[in-house]
Amino acid sequence: GPRPLPLELRGVHVTIGLASLPGKLEEYVDLERDGLTALELDVKDENGEVAFHRLAPPLAKRVGSAMRYYDPVKAATQVHSEGLFLIGRVVCFEDPILAKGRPDLAIRTSGGGVWENHAGLGWTNPYEKRVWDYNLRIAQAAARAGFDEIQFDYVRFPSDGNIESAVFPGK
Repeated sequence: GPRPLPLELRGVHVTIGLASLPGKLEEYVDLERDGLTALELDVKDENGEVAFHRLAPPLAKRVGSAMRYYDPVKAATQVHSEGLFLIGRVVCFEDPILAKGRPDLAIRTSGGGVWENHAGLGWTNPYEKRVWDYNLRIAQAAARAGFDEIQFDYVRFPSDGNIESAVFPGK
């Protein structure tokens, strides 16, 4: 069953890039000695990359977002071996890979292109239920792999960039 939430959450955020470095996850897990009780690990980040490939949903593989940064089952086992609580972070709507690979799921411009923020990153359309399902499937894959909790991040509309030019199909 689910692991109990620690009485006090003291955690660190680990990016998928850091998690992919040999020995780096162990370094964070070892912080348990200093009172760490939780680890928040990126499952899908602001770049739209999904940390793992084998367990990723088919759409992630089709659009090229399913990467091989870490094995989620091994990561969960490793984190749990020290009694730590594992939180998976799923960035929802800032997703330039899905926006580019599936423009029909993206926020658009009035000219019909994929809208981008100031950083040049495309966002998926928060009104599009297929985007909700995509993020849920990624979260479910992490949960099945052994993650204790999912933090959905960027569950919002973009706040930087030319918002006036953004078109939301299905609004």
